[in-house]
Amino acid sequence: MKDKILVIGDVHGCYYTFKQLIEAIDLNEYQLIQVGDIIDRGNYPIEMLELAIQLETEYGAIFLLGNHELECIKHIENGVNENWLRQGGRETMEALQASTKGLTYYYNWMKLRPHFFEHTDIFVSHAGISDQEETMNIYSSKGLLWYRGPLKPIGKLQIHGHTPIRIGDAQYTYDSNSWNIDTAACYGNKLSALSYDCTLKNIKLYSIATLENDIR
Repeated sequence: MKDKILVIGDVHGCYYTFKQLIEAIDLNEYQLIQVGDIIDRGNYPIEMLELAIQLETEYGAIFLLGNHELECIKHIENGVNENWLRQGGRETMEALQASTKGLTYYYNWMKLRPHFFEHTDIFVSHAGISDQEETMNIYSSKGLLWYRGPLKPIGKLQIHGHTPIRIGDAQYTYDSNSWNIDTAACYGNKLSALSYDCTLKNIKLYSIATLENDIR
């Protein structure tokens, strides 16, 4: 494990914004983690999936499962998922079906996404760990892919996304020792990232305003 970890918030198809953010970072220096929801809503779901696969292959980047990836998986496995389709899924499905590599290729990659990343000092998931009984259930509305309520202190710094902050910067909650880094890139705010230095035990925040061509 590298001494520095960089966690990036919800991307939602904002490929060019994401690319600009990581181009300012030395990826050889960081373990890159992304909290999930790289597809839907923005203009470039396939490009974002391709870049994620490339970063995973070349740098060992870790892209977690988000609720939008899970909804896509459910649509493919169980039939029409109207909830997903109306939240950007329709455009994503059209792009997946039209892609040269085909739907199954990206489906297989999404199925392999880990549900969380844990380190001695930090815990990263899509929506965070709460005191709800089903907090580890990825299918539950109270689980770590869906819950929007208060999180609980777990003895580590929690970093998550899922609940968009449409104006302003990433937000820290003292009671749960947690950072929400979903700064609503797909709604025109910004894409945010948090770096953690495992040796110095300090954090830094990075952000970039969403580029206009990424937004529908």
